Amino acid sequence: MLGAAVARHLVTAHGVRHLVLLSRTGGAGEELAAELRDLGATAVVARADAADRAALAEVLAAVPAEHPLTGVVHAAGVLADATLATLTPEQIEAVLRPKRRPPGTCTS
Repeated sequence: MLGAAVARHLVTAHGVRHLVLLSRTGGAGEELAAELRDLGATAVVARADAADRAALAEVLAAVPAEHPLTGVVHAAGVLADATLATLTPEQIEAVLRPKRRPPGTCTS
C-alpha cells in the first residue's frame, strides 16, 4: 500500500512518467500499473524479490537506456503486530528480509 501511494504521488505530483514496479507476486502491481497508465505514466511490473540479488540485477539490466534509472524508492515491509521480545525467529526473519542490504552496500 505504501509503495502504491508513493508511485501515485510521483506520477500526479511530480510528473514522473516511467516507472518500474517491483513485486514478488505481481497481482496488485498489475492493477497499479494500469491505474498509473491511466494517469499518463508508463509502468512496468517486474516480478522479483528485492532481496534476491540475481533477480534484482535482471530487473535493473532491463531498464531501457532511453529512460535510465534516476531514483529508487524501497517501501517494502512486513507487518508483525507484536513487540520485538514476543516475535518468533520466523517472524523476525519475515519482517527484516525486505530491508536487508546486500553486503558492501551503503545506506547514504
